[in-house]
Amino acid sequence: MDIVDGYKTSKNYDKLFDILKSCNVVCFVKKKQQFRVCEAKFSKNKKHISVGTVGIGYIEAFPFKEKNLKEDFIEQCKYWDLSYIVPDCL
Repeated sequence: MDIVDGYKTSKNYDKLFDILKSCNVVCFVKKKQQFRVCEAKFSKNKKHISVGTVGIGYIEAFPFKEKNLKEDFIEQCKYWDLSYIVPDCL
């Protein structure tokens, strides 16, 4: 577990991928040494994952030739140094 502004957070992206199948998740992305609060969620048709806030998208993960959805999502999470609050929805 990491700590972001007083919240216990995780960077276990494999686990986050599985959690997103059940519920949306509050997360933080790092931009210019500041954290931005975002929501991570699967699309309604479960074909892509987005992470963003009102009017700003940070991650749009899709499956494509070279990578499956999970691989693309995890790569982008690492790029944005994403951390998330483990929800109680499971």
